[in-house]
Formats: sequence, C-alpha cells, structure tokens
Amino acid sequence: MRIDGLIRSILKYPSRAVIPAMGLLFTVLTAAAYGAPKVWIDRQSAEFGRVARGTTVSESFLVRNLGDETLVFEDAQVSMPGMTIQVRQALEPGEEAKLVVNWDTSSISQQVEGAVRLKLNDPARSKIFLSLSGTVFRPVDVLPYPLVMLSSFEGEQTTRGLEIVNNQESPLLISHLEPQGDAFVAEVVPVEEGQRYELRVTVKESTPVGRYEQFLVVHTNSTKRPKLGVQVRIMVKPEVHAAPDSVEFGKLSLTALKREGLAELLSQTLTLHRKSGTMSITSVTSDVSSLAIKVTPEGPAEVIRVDVRLNPKQVQAGPLDGKILIETDDENFPSLEIPVSGLVTD
Repeated sequence: MRIDGLIRSILKYPSRAVIPAMGLLFTVLTAAAYGAPKVWIDRQSAEFGRVARGTTVSESFLVRNLGDETLVFEDAQVSMPGMTIQVRQALEPGEEAKLVVNWDTSSISQQVEGAVRLKLNDPARSKIFLSLSGTVFRPVDVLPYPLVMLSSFEGEQTTRGLEIVNNQESPLLISHLEPQGDAFVAEVVPVEEGQRYELRVTVKESTPVGRYEQFLVVHTNSTKRPKLGVQVRIMVKPEVHAAPDSVEFGKLSLTALKREGLAELLSQTLTLHRKSGTMSITSVTSDVSSLAIKVTPEGPAEVIRVDVRLNPKQVQAGPLDGKILIETDDENFPSLEIPVSGLVTD
C-alpha cells in the first residue's frame, strides 16, 4: 500500500487496529528523514597560486556531518604524484573537521591540476571530487614545454619557437646551443635581456623524407639549471603523402567482428594530401583480402579520403599483416604503400 493511501485509511478508520500502522508510518518517515549521515563541505576546488618547484603546498577543506549517523570516509584516491590526504576517518553527527590536501611539487612543473576522489557512506552523496591547481616554476623554464614538433614538406624550411623564462633574481645568460642531430638548426633571440629569450628551431631544407627524434641542449650560466634539454621531433613529408601513414587494427575478436555494426565502428580513415594542385587515385588494391576500401571523391582533388574497414563475411582468425597499394595519376608519385597490421583471434 502506498503511504498516501495508508494515511487516508488511518484518518477514515481511527481504531485500535490502525494504531500499529500509525506507529509503523512514524518509524518509516523518521528513518527516511533522519537515519543517515549527511556530508557538507565548504568548497570543492582550491588554487595555490605560483610556487617554486619542490615546495609542498597545503590546502584545507572544512567537512561537517549534518546527519544523525556517523559519517565515514571509506576511501580516498589522488590523481597526481606527490599528493597526500589527511582527514579523520569518521565524524559523529554535528562534528566537523579539516580535510588537508598536501602536494609535494618536486616532480611536477608549469600549470598543473590534481584531483582527489572521496568515497563516503552518505547515501545521498557517496562520492565527492576535489581539485587543486596552480603553477609550479623552475629556476629556468622552457615554455610551454621542452618539446618542439615540426612538420615540413621535403625541401622546405619550417620554424617553431619556444620561450625560455628566467625565474631567478640574477640575470640569465645563454652561452651556446648544442644540437644533437643534423635535421635542424637552432638560434636564440633575446626578448628581454637576462630574463626572456625565444628559442627558434628550424628544419633544414636538405633533410630527407622521414621521421626524426633528436635533441637540443641549451647551455646557460644558471648554477641550478646549467643545461636545458629540448626534444625535437621532425616529420619531413613528400609532396604527396598519407596521414596517418599506416592502418593498425590492433587485436580483434572474430566473434565480435561478426556482430552487426561493429565492423563499421572499427573502420580506419586515411587522407591523401598533395602539397599543391590536384591528383586522382587510379586504383586501390591490398594483399589483405578481408579489407573493404572506399575512396572519396573519385575525381581529382588536393585531399582524398580513403576509408578502410574489415569485411565480416571474409575476415578469418589470424594476422592482418600486409599493405594497401594506392596508385595515382601523379608522375612523380605514381604509388603509395600503406602498411596494414592487426590480429584476429577466435
């Protein structure tokens, strides 16, 4: 019987027979209203500002139990290294306590944000997420990151820049650059002498087509950071190229592949780019027999889309190692080979 129906029956028949029911109703309503812990927290995010790397920052959150049962912190997890939590495991009704998040910044730098996940026995609010953010600086920073990524066509120069920022009281001087690789050149241009510099990295025109993982060392007069390391990742593309340059299906289940619609979800898309002008694809073949390939558009274009998927009726258990051969009407780039990889299990 619903509670509103039970109330009408009690009012219509006020006899001893319904007194136990009234007592039961009172008990149910009381338990629903008061029989649980209830968490309250003053805030869910904190900003610690700008601190030197190695500083341990600390932020407090005030937690209170507004219910009439014991509030228990059942679990707590953090998202970043160096973060720890201090809090009483249980709060009695009406009690409050500080939840303190400490963060040792020795292993992090620049703009950072960490999260805390709390699990409680409050039936209405069993999970709480807290966030802590700020900026951690080194004596000398390379911004936004000590990484340069360059993409260039063969025979062209492409330049990318980073900023070197001095966070010390004494002026920063850069003595020399040490490129560890021959695919690029680098230079430093003062923006604010002794404080800020622009680091420019340029792909050499003579760099052949390919991918390069190289390194640059910036030598400074800083006793705390005498050497700044910068990763240099370069991709030199031919005039006609595919992106991505391979098709990777990973590990797949034959049973799952035969489910309706799944093969479509696992389709891969390549785009063929031409530096200038248009081209047409004259044929597309593959030694992986279970592939279904569609080209859009069929006519000349600067960018052509190639959709690749597995045909569920033809695919069999085993490796998918092979290639896709794309033939074009470009005299200088008459064909491209796209590697295909994957494994289909029973």
